Amino acid sequence: SWPWSIDRALVLLVFYVAGAMLSDRLRALRRPPSWLLGAVVLAGYGTMLGLAMTNDPVDYVNEWYGHPALFYAAAACGIVATLALAWLLEPVRALSSIGAASLTILVLHKFPVVGLQVLASRWTELAVWQGVLVVLGISVVATLLSWACHRPLVRWMPWSIGVWARSGPRRGAGLRRSVGQ
Repeated sequence: SWPWSIDRALVLLVFYVAGAMLSDRLRALRRPPSWLLGAVVLAGYGTMLGLAMTNDPVDYVNEWYGHPALFYAAAACGIVATLALAWLLEPVRALSSIGAASLTILVLHKFPVVGLQVLASRWTELAVWQGVLVVLGISVVATLLSWACHRPLVRWMPWSIGVWARSGPRRGAGLRRSVGQ
């Protein structure tokens, strides 16, 4: 394994590059009707789930992605469905705020995830659907806890999440603008 998990980062970099390339193009499009977005959400997540269930289990730590074509196809379906869901839920301001704090969430999410996994490890006899609910619950709680740290970090330790204040007399204004506040 390479230092700092660079090998895993390179595998997952594909998704970052795809998002960066699509970002401006998607903003330029006219918002599709809600019924179409809803259909894309259902079809995308349904296809993603079907492909993921067909593939072997994915293990990022041990660098096992099952069949690469199934892994990337499932991920692509999930990305399309998530983009459609984000467009559908665009008017919900709390979600926009979470999106603006995505770097903070990325940096901090592992801490609550590990803590919650330790708590959840006591539940060993769960049905598959119960396990899925536990994992979804852990995801939601970890996201919200990480999101709650965003404003304090931006205010008191912006360097900790890779944000630097602009130089000049109004340093705070540039900082707030750069993290979507």
